[in-house]
Amino acid sequence: MRMEKLYINGQWKDAASGESFDVLNPADGSLVGKMAAAGKEEVLEAIDAADQTFEEWSNLPAHVR
Repeated sequence: MRMEKLYINGQWKDAASGESFDVLNPADGSLVGKMAAAGKEEVLEAIDAADQTFEEWSNLPAHVR
């Protein structure tokens, strides 16, 4: 089964830890996929990317966003 990566700062990345978690169908509990488990390193990277982009993005009109 394919493991989905994390999307951070415009790039698809594996979790630095290599850890993942199962994504389950809530109706029957069957496995529908796996997702890379973001850790502290990935969270800080995502926050930094959002912080760097926020000012430019927030100045765009809604129809452009």
